[in-house]
Amino acid sequence: MLTKILTETALNYPQKTAIVYQKIKISYQELYSEIISFTEELNSIGIVRGDCVAIFLPNYPEFLISFYAIAFLNAIVLPLNHLSKIEEIYSAFVSSSHLRKLFIAGYL
Repeated sequence: MLTKILTETALNYPQKTAIVYQKIKISYQELYSEIISFTEELNSIGIVRGDCVAIFLPNYPEFLISFYAIAFLNAIVLPLNHLSKIEEIYSAFVSSSHLRKLFIAGYL
């Protein structure tokens, strides 16, 4: 449902601003292109429908791109609090038999 809405919006309003992050404006066309590119990358590393993929990112455009890319594959999105301690994240990661991937921001 969300992916369909995004796709339609990107087709109907490609030049409209989708995201404003700090001083950067990202159009729906740019956002959609980034999402599709990342979707293909996720698929190439074996993420498929039903896989659980955690996102450990702050409120950056990359979070939204990751979220939608995972959703396009019909995988399960597991957003994690980026303020959590790494030990908490590790514990959640190893205790989940369904979690396939964890994306971590480069600032750690």
